[in-house]
Parts: sequence; C-alpha cells; structure tokens
Amino acid sequence: MMAETEMRSAAGALREPEAELAVIPMPPVGTRIGLESALMSGRLWSTVVGHLEGQLIIIETPETDIPVGMTAPFSTEDTLTIRFVNDGLVVGFRAPVLRRLHSPAQLTVVAWPKKIQTHGLREHPRISCHLPCQGSIGEHAVQRAMVRDVSLCGCQLRVPYEDFPPDQREFSPGTHVDLEVEIPAESGGERTRQRIAGKIVAFDSQEGYAMIRVRSAEPLEALLEFLSTFTTRLVFPTDI
Repeated sequence: MMAETEMRSAAGALREPEAELAVIPMPPVGTRIGLESALMSGRLWSTVVGHLEGQLIIIETPETDIPVGMTAPFSTEDTLTIRFVNDGLVVGFRAPVLRRLHSPAQLTVVAWPKKIQTHGLREHPRISCHLPCQGSIGEHAVQRAMVRDVSLCGCQLRVPYEDFPPDQREFSPGTHVDLEVEIPAESGGERTRQRIAGKIVAFDSQEGYAMIRVRSAEPLEALLEFLSTFTTRLVFPTDI
C-alpha cells in the first residue's frame, strides 16, 4: 500500500471540506462499492482497501475491457462515480482519479469530494427491479419468476400462469415461498445468491401473470443494498 507521505502528495491539490456540509464517515476498509467511469461504459464493483481521512480513498482496480484507443483504464484523466452503503445510507459522489498503482497490487487512488449525496434505504421502502429468480411457490417449482420490487421486509413477484395447472392458479395468503436471486459479484468474482423465503400476503392478476406480494422471513438487506447502489438517483454537484 502507498506510504502515508505518498498519499498526502496525491491529495495535495484537494481543497478542505466545507464546514457547513454534513460529515460522512470514510468507507471502512473492505467496503464494497459500485463505480462508473466517465470514459468507459458499464458498471463495476470494487472494494475499498485504504483511505486518508478527508482526502482520498484507495480501491482495488476492477478488471474491465479497455475501449479502443485507451491504453489503460482508470487513468488520471478519468472521473469516477462511486456509490456505497454506509449505516443505512446510500452514499454517492463523483471524483477524479489521482493515481494508478501497479505494485504491490492493482489499485486506484480516488479523491474524496467536498460534496456527497446520500439517500436513506428506508426513505423509499420499495425499489423497482426486474430480477429473474427460481425456486418454489407452495408445492410447485418455478423457473421463470421475476422479482419486480424489493423492500427490507419482502418483494413482489411476477410469475407466468402457464407454469401452473389451470385449476391451481389462485395463491392463498400464507402459502410458503422459497426462491433464490443471483446478485452480480465484483468483476471476475462469483455471483452470490440471496434467498427469499417467506409467505404470500397478497395476490393479483395481470395479463397472464400472477403478481404475488411476499413477506420475507428475514430482512433482504443484501439484495436491497445491491439494488440501492445502482438504482438510487443521486444529483451530483459539478464542483468537487
């Protein structure tokens, strides 16, 4: 890891945070972050491996395809949009890349900004999505279900009626549901699975589909944090 003197040198051009702005703690080492590059398309995952309080953070450089005409990703000409979850808040900011490190590991040093946007996970209890899942509803296996929204305590499913016999297309409250959703991992890593186990609390029909509201037996924190990281709309200031 870069020595403290080097980190201070990289952060030397940064201005001090304004006193009137709310203080957001630096992300702890090991924090999983979502990031987007101003020079490349797509969204990536990375992990915080260090920081200099109020000045910069150091993240693992994620593996990615390099666009034609670019010699290396995440250069000092790039600006990154970074989001992570901290104590129930989605924290987001834009900041320039200060330095790329290649030894002893592939790391990227990013400025810590003057202004940060936050969004409480519980301010909007449901997040819309379109995530395939599979498992069982009652005694029937389902392979083509979709999670259409998620909250901490449950979700809404869309399930095609044709997956069920004609005489078994009514879903009673209290019916057991046990499903799995795949959550994309960091670049090059394995996908993780979020289990949704609970009971049906409401049911409706919609153009050949059953719309099923499920109350989960356990909080869906991992799934909600994943969705919040990449779906929360944050309006960023132009100055950093």
